Amino acid sequence: MIKSPLSILLLVLLTGTGASAELAGGLLLDTSSNMLQRPDGESGTFAMLYASYDRQVTRRVFVMYGVQGDFLEYYAGVQHHSHEFTALYDAVTGNNLNVNATVSAELSRYGDVTRLAGYNTFSADVYAKYYITPALLMRASTIVGLKRFLDYESENCANIDGFLRFDRFFRTRTTVRLQLEGGVRRYDELENTPSATLVGGRLRLAQSMTNRCGMWIEAHGNDLSPPSAGASDMTLYDRIFLDDIYKYSNRGVILSLKYLFPGKGSLQFKGSFARHDYPGDEMAAFNFLPGGGWREDEQKYSISMTYHPGVIPESLRPTYELYFIDVDASEQSLSYDGVGMTLSLAYR
Repeated sequence: MIKSPLSILLLVLLTGTGASAELAGGLLLDTSSNMLQRPDGESGTFAMLYASYDRQVTRRVFVMYGVQGDFLEYYAGVQHHSHEFTALYDAVTGNNLNVNATVSAELSRYGDVTRLAGYNTFSADVYAKYYITPALLMRASTIVGLKRFLDYESENCANIDGFLRFDRFFRTRTTVRLQLEGGVRRYDELENTPSATLVGGRLRLAQSMTNRCGMWIEAHGNDLSPPSAGASDMTLYDRIFLDDIYKYSNRGVILSLKYLFPGKGSLQFKGSFARHDYPGDEMAAFNFLPGGGWREDEQKYSISMTYHPGVIPESLRPTYELYFIDVDASEQSLSYDGVGMTLSLAYR
């Protein structure tokens, strides 16, 4: 389990690149008071190594491969590794209209950090971008996906998701974004089709205040129509399941402020609040969770800085971040919080 992801990662990093290829990679270190963001979680350090290799095969065809390996304090060896393969076809490329199609497959595997062995995902996506006028941009996407767990087959599912987004640009350096989104999911073990539907939207206002400073604020929300789940012997607590957007309805707001340094780099503050409502009929499949459902109020705040000190190669991009997260659940056994610091070093 250890040799395979590290060997592939090193192979990708050492692969030569030509005019039609691009190599990227990096290292992320995260030290937190709640390393796994769990109730009564312990402090520790999280480390991630990642690399990607993109290659242009023909004028319109691109292939990409990404690999990631995660290490956690108190756990021996690689605790999570993933491999993603993507092929993209540029169907239409023009001044006003761009259309591409993508197919991808991802394999994720876990170690001792969770009882979950891993999962595989497969997806196909069609994406279009069209300038209706020079000041009005429309984007749309439809994606069909499959997810298959190596265990806990009750979570195996198929999705169809999509969004329609409009960006309106004003001479005051203001941008208004409206996005409509939704999807349907069918769980393999449930007979009703679809098993769940999700409908939502986002409204964002962005403003450049000076040549170096800007901000945006976004309100978002979605409504979930859950399935009528049957009984299950699942006894696994894992945010992998609970953070799935098809498990809850939500309302929230996000605020971001960003300042660009005179040289290369930036300073950004980001804060968000979201309320997640987990319905009882959806959660009934998990016999260790509250049968009547529950609510989670989530707050996140972070300050991040990207700054190149000049003493390291230009191809390396360091980012520093301080963050705080607090999740207050109506079921107190599910509440948690954490504060930490992250250092990321990216190569491109």
